Amino acid sequence: MKCKKLCKFSQLFMIAISLMLVISVVIPVNIRGDPDEDEGYTVRDPIRIDGNDDFAAQAAAEGWPGDGSEGDPYVIKGYEIDGTGHGYGIYVGNTTVHFVVRGCYIHNVTGKDGTQEQSTGIYLYKVNNGRFEDNILYNRFGFVLWYSENNLIHNNTITCVYGSSIHLWWSDYNTISNNYIINSRDEPSFAGIGILCSEYNVIAYNHISGFKFGIDVEHDGTYGVNENLNNTFVDVEIEYNEGISIEYNNDNNSTSLGFSHIITLILVVSISVAIIGVMIYKKKGKKR
Repeated sequence: MKCKKLCKFSQLFMIAISLMLVISVVIPVNIRGDPDEDEGYTVRDPIRIDGNDDFAAQAAAEGWPGDGSEGDPYVIKGYEIDGTGHGYGIYVGNTTVHFVVRGCYIHNVTGKDGTQEQSTGIYLYKVNNGRFEDNILYNRFGFVLWYSENNLIHNNTITCVYGSSIHLWWSDYNTISNNYIINSRDEPSFAGIGILCSEYNVIAYNHISGFKFGIDVEHDGTYGVNENLNNTFVDVEIEYNEGISIEYNNDNNSTSLGFSHIITLILVVSISVAIIGVMIYKKKGKKR
């Protein structure tokens, strides 16, 4: 009787573990929230900041916390920005102050402002020391950086409806990490991340799917190498040149098993072997 109960429990336990394994493999680790959910955003018009003094003035007027120092950056967070008719959701230009844009939802940017800013969620021109975290962008272009350095684009969901999601043009020493970058069109857009004449950027732990190229590097030269580490590419080709180093990327258009999946597999196998051993031992005991 005890053997039957043990076997039944063991079978149920194995089924539960197996289901957990399947779910962990099928569902991406870095799935983001649905932008249609009510996240408690504050609705406002697009933001345009030009220069350190302008940033300080707008921070005071808007009540954004921080003083722009490295230890106490300005914080812009929790906004929903509908960019219909504008060239950007947030534009920052000519700044060296430290700041964070966090938890914003920027969508429907369809217009053009100035000579370059068009249909871009977040546009940076000559910007240093910005951090962009946990934002949801749904536009033609996600991020565009011109002549910008030491910025962090981390943990954002960037859905591209026509062009590429992130562009770096003449921009060095930036980090693009742990972003979920997808193309929503029926036909692939050109590239998830495009790099032009930019050096020493780190692109790591991003999920990129639905583009013609996952990462495209052009005219980078041989002066400084961009690091491309531990990204997952799904349904994309990979375009490389001499200006990029490639390590530990999953670019075979399939889901790879990470460390946690391997550990789960080992547990499943170990439990299965233990159960079989118990059953064999009990069976031999009965025969005796």
